[in-house]
Amino acid sequence: MNDACITDGATDGATDGTTDGATATATITVIVRTIGRPSLVAALASIDLQARSDVHVVVVDASGKGQALPLTTCPVRAVSEGTALHRTRAANVGLDAVQTRWALFLDDDDVLLAGHLDKLTLALADVGDATDAGDAVLAHTGVALLRADGPVNVIDQAFDPWELLLGNCMPIHAALFDAALAHARGLRFDETLDVYEDWDFWL
Repeated sequence: MNDACITDGATDGATDGTTDGATATATITVIVRTIGRPSLVAALASIDLQARSDVHVVVVDASGKGQALPLTTCPVRAVSEGTALHRTRAANVGLDAVQTRWALFLDDDDVLLAGHLDKLTLALADVGDATDAGDAVLAHTGVALLRADGPVNVIDQAFDPWELLLGNCMPIHAALFDAALAHARGLRFDETLDVYEDWDFWL
């Protein structure tokens, strides 16, 4: 896959006003929405595989039933509204829990390959404080659609804003975005959407 690249875009993040030792040292939050599927174990293990000490995980309990979380190396915080959540509402609940500048979404049936976050943070290494800048910032990299017998498709192309207008060419876990800046601008997922909420979010 190609190196991660930086793009301009609109993204979102929020804080719920709480801090602890784990989030105080974190610079990246990975948001995982889950309804308790067994695949959550592999998703969280793939975050551990990144072998980074600056990652904090927010697990959004979209089932409203409570989730028994597996042991992980990365600090994990579960958030819930105590009721079943629509996928876009769950996304916004996760964003509200972000306390770091950078954030990434990972669905509970997807995994991150080793080095995924390293590539994205390297692409953003020279990005300063964008709070006063005109554009929100994110970095994206390629992803692979896999089956047990190997890759089905690889989505790994240079960012093209016109392509993004025509179709959802940037899977949600491909992008590390400036959550703090987007939070300051009040950007959120459209909770009236049933599908393609991530595509709408990037636009």
